[in-house]
Amino acid sequence: KVFVDVACLMRDEQSYIRKAFTHWFLDAGIFVSEYPWDADYIVSVLVRVAGTDGDQFSLGVPSIPIPLTTSITTPALGIFDQMIQEGRVEMEVMIYSAKTGIKEKIPTLRGNSYYKKYVILFIPFTRKNIP
Repeated sequence: KVFVDVACLMRDEQSYIRKAFTHWFLDAGIFVSEYPWDADYIVSVLVRVAGTDGDQFSLGVPSIPIPLTTSITTPALGIFDQMIQEGRVEMEVMIYSAKTGIKEKIPTLRGNSYYKKYVILFIPFTRKNIP
């Protein structure tokens, strides 16, 4: 049995990262305890970096309101549209026995992800490295 303890700067990310580790352990057949005193091992996760960044670019004619009407606009005509979303995570993981305190440090975990969507003359293209 393991207990997953996560420390990071952003409170919202903390529960997500704990759940991600919990799912990973459960998929590996390892029971995850909700309480540290009930676990055989403590998995201490220190999140150094976890975040996303995005950018958007459009080339074409934007939608334009038609004069003398209240809410009618022309459609936007895009020649080229680009949307990029990138993510990065870096964390340190230490596993130690709850009974003896013997420690084992895992090498720093790093990960990157991206999602890129392009539309060229109404034809969409997508590139990503996430399922």
